[in-house]
Parts: sequence; structure tokens; C-alpha cells
Amino acid sequence: MAIAANFKISKFFTIVGIGLILTGDIIDGEITAGNFIQINFNNITFDLIIDSVEHVDYTAPKSLR
Repeated sequence: MAIAANFKISKFFTIVGIGLILTGDIIDGEITAGNFIQINFNNITFDLIIDSVEHVDYTAPKSLR
């Protein structure tokens, strides 16, 4: 499996009926629906397929920076 991108996860959670949701930043490369993501957590590796990708351009208010 070739590496298409590096993704830094900042948060993850599940939504009933939807599944696992990851939020974070693409460090380099490009992520698209249909790509696979490999997650290592507590020495267990998961290979998951990406259903969709959404982009949110969020800049924190100056008071929170």
C-alpha cells in the first residue's frame, strides 16, 4: 500500500450510524475518498477506508490564540 499523505490527528470520535470521525491536518500529500488510512493505537493497527473528506478553514479568534 503506497503512502498518499501524512495526516496529523487532533481529535477522533464516533457518531452512531456514521462511524469513526477523524479531525486534524494534512501534513503533506492529498487525501481523497476511497483512500485507505492506517491507524496505530495501543500497538494495534487498523486499516480503514476513507468514505469522505471535508475541509473546514477555521481560524481561532485572537483571544484564543
